Amino acid sequence: MAVATILARNTQALRGRLLFVFQPAEEIMQGARAMLEDGAFKDPRPDWVIGFHVDNTAPAGRVGVRAGTVWAAADQLRLTFKGRSAHGAMPHLSVDAITITAFALSAIQNIVAREVIPTQPAVVTFGTIHGGTAFNIVADKVELTGTVRTFDERLRSFILERIETTAKGVATALRGEAVVEHLNGCPAVYNDAGVTAVVRRAAVETVGPERVVEPDLTTTSDDMALFLQEVPGCYFTVGTHNPSKGATGAHHSPEFDIDEDALPVAAEIMVRTALAYLGKR
Repeated sequence: MAVATILARNTQALRGRLLFVFQPAEEIMQGARAMLEDGAFKDPRPDWVIGFHVDNTAPAGRVGVRAGTVWAAADQLRLTFKGRSAHGAMPHLSVDAITITAFALSAIQNIVAREVIPTQPAVVTFGTIHGGTAFNIVADKVELTGTVRTFDERLRSFILERIETTAKGVATALRGEAVVEHLNGCPAVYNDAGVTAVVRRAAVETVGPERVVEPDLTTTSDDMALFLQEVPGCYFTVGTHNPSKGATGAHHSPEFDIDEDALPVAAEIMVRTALAYLGKR
């Protein structure tokens, strides 16, 4: 809103048009896709797209700008293992979904450990597991949800395919069944080198060269990636960590808070980038 207000007051200094994208549902990787499907980039179709994300691991006001791949692709999965229930005293009458799940989890984690080239980062994490009804009843169903993070699109497809094959193979071997559902996903965040160079210059003009860094790759993700697939662009970060204001909590934690005095830094970088591209000379 600040960027829109500033540039709206200075339209005489601009040539061309600006499209402001107010994106919802970033945390569940659905907002960008829904906007694009609704035609957000169709008329007018932008030449560039830029955006930023706060970084509560970096000192307030420090800017991170990196060309190429910067954030990982993310995929959300649900695995359901099905068996047959029986009394725990008569396990031979059952097909134990918990046992199937245990073997499947071990085998799936082995995909990254033994099937992925060590120089290609990949993460497979299962964050929830639910199954069973009583301590003395063999469970007939267990449900897992998890995420896959990768930077390479071919590796992404390979791991997703291997998870499904492994889950179903283990379940079949143990007389059960597995259902693998791909609930959601987005590709890796990729910054165009040319646009990133302009954003980096704007960042240096805003905070000075000593406060502009090239951040490491991170396996966090963002559906800004879908905008960046449509048109060239840059997604940069601005640090918001400030112990003196209590802004030290990790992202997605109950203690998360930011130093909001860092937000004008992001706004100024966006204004300077817009002027560099659309400004009248």
